[in-house]
Amino acid sequence: MRITVSSDAGVVQLHVAGELDMATAHNLHKALRQAVTQPGTTTILIDFDQVSFCDSSGLEALDRAYGEAIKAGITLRLLNPQPNVRRIFDLTCLLQTLTGSP
Repeated sequence: MRITVSSDAGVVQLHVAGELDMATAHNLHKALRQAVTQPGTTTILIDFDQVSFCDSSGLEALDRAYGEAIKAGITLRLLNPQPNVRRIFDLTCLLQTLTGSP
């Protein structure tokens, strides 16, 4: 898994590529924690357009980061999940929470 981070005017964007599983979820959580604690962060956008797999470890890392962001007054959104990954979020009822879509 690769994570590329960019930041501009309070918006932190993480572009994630590869497989998100128990071997890599800690890397995503670490990057998200840094984004949440970065001074001036107002929004975190996580682009999943190149994530091919996500297991429960990845879901847990995102759910935990979402809770940390909310507590800090930061908007966190998941963008562009591919159909097979989107289905996991939908089945676990995290899709609407993380994407902000109905």
